[in-house]
Amino acid sequence: MLHRHQRRPDKKFDAGLRLTAGDHAQDDASFGYALSIGDGFIMVGAPFESADAGTIESGAAYIYVEIGDNDWSLEKRLTAEIVTAKANLGYTVAVDKDHAVVGVPSAKQGVHEAGNVGLVYVY
Repeated sequence: MLHRHQRRPDKKFDAGLRLTAGDHAQDDASFGYALSIGDGFIMVGAPFESADAGTIESGAAYIYVEIGDNDWSLEKRLTAEIVTAKANLGYTVAVDKDHAVVGVPSAKQGVHEAGNVGLVYVY
Protein backbone atom coordinates (compact mmCIF):
# COMPACT_ATOMS: atom_id res chain seq x y z
CA MET A 1 0.00 0.00 0.00
CA LEU A 2 1.25 3.49 -0.80
CA HIS A 3 0.02 6.58 1.01
CA ARG A 4 0.42 10.12 -0.28
CA HIS A 5 -0.02 12.90 2.23
CA GLN A 6 -0.95 16.46 1.32
CA ARG A 7 0.75 19.40 3.02
CA ARG A 8 -1.62 21.95 4.49
CA PRO A 9 -0.88 25.69 4.72
CA ASP A 10 0.01 25.20 8.42
CA LYS A 11 2.80 22.84 7.21
CA LYS A 12 1.12 19.73 8.64
CA PHE A 13 0.13 16.80 6.43
CA ASP A 14 -3.28 15.31 5.71
CA ALA A 15 -3.71 11.79 4.43
CA GLY A 16 -4.43 11.85 0.71
CA LEU A 17 -3.84 9.21 -1.92
CA ARG A 18 -3.69 5.52 -1.06
CA LEU A 19 -2.57 3.00 -3.69
CA THR A 20 -2.63 -0.77 -3.25
CA ALA A 21 -1.81 -3.82 -5.36
CA GLY A 22 -5.54 -4.49 -5.62
CA ASP A 23 -6.42 -8.09 -6.51
CA HIS A 24 -2.73 -9.00 -6.53
CA ALA A 25 -2.03 -7.95 -2.92
CA GLN A 26 0.00 -10.57 -1.04
CA ASP A 27 1.61 -10.89 2.36
CA ASP A 28 5.36 -10.27 2.21
CA ALA A 29 5.28 -8.97 -1.40
CA SER A 30 6.95 -5.71 -0.29
CA PHE A 31 4.61 -3.55 -2.37
CA GLY A 32 6.22 -0.11 -2.26
CA TYR A 33 9.79 -1.38 -1.92
CA ALA A 34 10.76 0.80 -4.89
CA LEU A 35 8.95 3.93 -6.09
CA SER A 36 9.24 6.35 -8.96
CA ILE A 37 7.04 9.34 -9.69
CA GLY A 38 6.99 10.88 -13.15
CA ASP A 39 4.86 13.25 -15.16
CA GLY A 40 1.40 11.87 -14.37
CA PHE A 41 2.71 8.40 -13.44
CA ILE A 42 3.61 6.51 -10.29
CA MET A 43 5.49 3.21 -10.53
CA VAL A 44 5.61 0.84 -7.56
CA GLY A 45 7.83 -2.22 -7.20
CA ALA A 46 6.79 -5.38 -5.36
CA PRO A 47 9.94 -7.52 -5.74
CA PHE A 48 8.87 -10.31 -3.41
CA GLU A 49 5.43 -10.88 -4.94
CA SER A 50 4.90 -14.47 -6.09
CA ALA A 51 3.28 -15.26 -9.44
CA ASP A 52 2.17 -18.64 -8.04
CA ALA A 53 3.41 -21.33 -5.63
CA GLY A 54 6.11 -22.45 -8.08
CA THR A 55 7.53 -19.00 -8.71
CA ILE A 56 7.92 -17.44 -5.29
CA GLU A 57 9.36 -13.94 -5.16
CA SER A 58 9.27 -13.55 -8.95
CA GLY A 59 8.22 -9.93 -8.41
CA ALA A 60 6.02 -7.38 -10.14
CA ALA A 61 5.79 -3.67 -10.81
CA TYR A 62 2.68 -1.53 -11.02
CA ILE A 63 2.13 1.60 -13.09
CA TYR A 64 -0.56 4.05 -11.98
CA VAL A 65 -1.72 6.99 -14.10
CA GLU A 66 -3.24 10.23 -12.91
CA ILE A 67 -6.82 10.51 -14.15
CA GLY A 68 -7.83 13.59 -12.19
CA ASP A 69 -6.89 15.80 -9.28
CA ASN A 70 -5.47 13.39 -6.69
CA ASP A 71 -7.17 10.52 -8.54
CA TRP A 72 -5.02 7.64 -9.83
CA SER A 73 -5.81 4.39 -11.61
CA LEU A 74 -3.82 1.19 -12.05
CA GLU A 75 -2.74 1.22 -15.70
CA LYS A 76 -0.61 -1.93 -15.88
CA ARG A 77 0.88 -4.71 -13.77
CA LEU A 78 4.27 -5.70 -15.16
CA THR A 79 5.79 -9.16 -14.74
CA ALA A 80 8.71 -10.94 -16.36
CA GLU A 81 8.38 -12.40 -19.85
CA ILE A 82 9.67 -15.69 -18.42
CA VAL A 83 8.65 -15.91 -14.78
CA THR A 84 11.24 -17.52 -12.50
CA ALA A 85 11.37 -17.91 -8.74
CA LYS A 86 13.30 -15.34 -6.74
CA ALA A 87 14.02 -13.09 -9.74
CA ASN A 88 12.75 -10.05 -7.75
CA LEU A 89 11.33 -7.99 -10.62
CA GLY A 90 10.51 -4.54 -9.26
CA TYR A 91 13.52 -4.30 -6.94
CA THR A 92 14.25 -1.00 -8.71
CA VAL A 93 11.88 1.06 -10.86
CA ALA A 94 11.91 4.31 -12.82
CA VAL A 95 9.21 5.99 -14.88
CA ASP A 96 8.77 9.09 -17.00
CA LYS A 97 6.17 10.09 -19.58
CA ASP A 98 7.67 7.85 -22.29
CA HIS A 99 9.39 4.92 -20.56
CA ALA A 100 9.23 2.58 -17.62
CA VAL A 101 12.36 0.76 -16.45
CA VAL A 102 12.29 -2.20 -14.06
CA GLY A 103 15.26 -3.91 -12.46
CA VAL A 104 15.33 -7.69 -12.01
CA PRO A 105 18.57 -8.23 -10.06
CA SER A 106 18.26 -11.98 -9.52
CA ALA A 107 17.12 -13.00 -12.99
CA LYS A 108 18.74 -16.01 -14.60
CA GLN A 109 19.55 -15.98 -18.31
CA GLY A 110 20.67 -18.52 -20.90
CA VAL A 111 23.83 -20.41 -19.95
CA HIS A 112 23.80 -18.68 -16.56
CA GLU A 113 20.73 -20.52 -15.25
CA ALA A 114 22.54 -21.36 -12.01
CA GLY A 115 23.60 -17.76 -11.33
CA ASN A 116 21.88 -14.44 -10.84
CA VAL A 117 23.11 -12.31 -13.73
CA GLY A 118 20.17 -9.88 -13.57
CA LEU A 119 18.49 -7.84 -16.27
CA VAL A 120 16.54 -4.66 -16.84
CA TYR A 121 13.25 -4.34 -18.74
CA VAL A 122 12.60 -1.11 -20.61
CA TYR A 123 8.97 -0.57 -21.62
